[in-house]
Amino acid sequence: MNIHDGVAVAGDEAKLSQVMLNLVNNAQQALMEVPEPRRLRIETLRDDEQVFLRVMDSGPGVSTEVAERIFEPFFTTKPAGTGTGIGLAICRQFVEAHGGALTLESEAGWGAVFSVCLPLLGKTHDTPLPDPENAVETSSRRSVDVLVVEDEPEVAETIAAILQSRGHRTSIAGSGREAIDHLRKQEPDVIISDIRMSDLDGLALLETLRDEYPAMASRIGFLTGDTLGPGTVKFLSKAGRPYANKPFSVDDLLELVDKLHSAG
Repeated sequence: MNIHDGVAVAGDEAKLSQVMLNLVNNAQQALMEVPEPRRLRIETLRDDEQVFLRVMDSGPGVSTEVAERIFEPFFTTKPAGTGTGIGLAICRQFVEAHGGALTLESEAGWGAVFSVCLPLLGKTHDTPLPDPENAVETSSRRSVDVLVVEDEPEVAETIAAILQSRGHRTSIAGSGREAIDHLRKQEPDVIISDIRMSDLDGLALLETLRDEYPAMASRIGFLTGDTLGPGTVKFLSKAGRPYANKPFSVDDLLELVDKLHSAG
């Protein structure tokens, strides 16, 4: 991808464009919270090893408390029903999958600066760009097929995007019943499922797997935001399956996939 004065970075143009669009949209929303004049500035800089893209706005800024959590999956300061807080978490995953970093500089009342830093590929375009779909961390993690079972589309897409940014392949089912339909066509390596769903919930999905797809019953794990509820506690105890609490960190999600894949 060409980003500054003909210099290339190793990256996927579509994904980095999504990052840019998200940062600009966030800045535009922030500017609507302050009176005119409103200023949005985008600039690119480079040194001998890196290129920087900065999106700066004159909005209300970000408090220290919010800044500490702003890149967490599902953290949001928006009113209920207007967003899931997923954008910046996905942006950071996309950038880090390219060997870069996404950071925030801000102070409440003084606007915000989001900076994308990416390593330079070189001053020529002779070296082929890597495929970020296969860009996994430099670790023992292997790319696996993950079926995400979640009845909230935005949450499902977020989980899938995080996993894809680390090189995993994903499919989405909107309910336990859709998950069973998917298994009739193709069995994934791992299933990550919500517990509370209106059409065949997590408990019923697990029981169906044990009856019809016993091998998959040892490869399913759960995500839940209700670990204190007596019904959920009873289910998790009875199921004996790994799980992660919402809101979970990216490492929590990746570790759950690793654990399930190793067990399978």
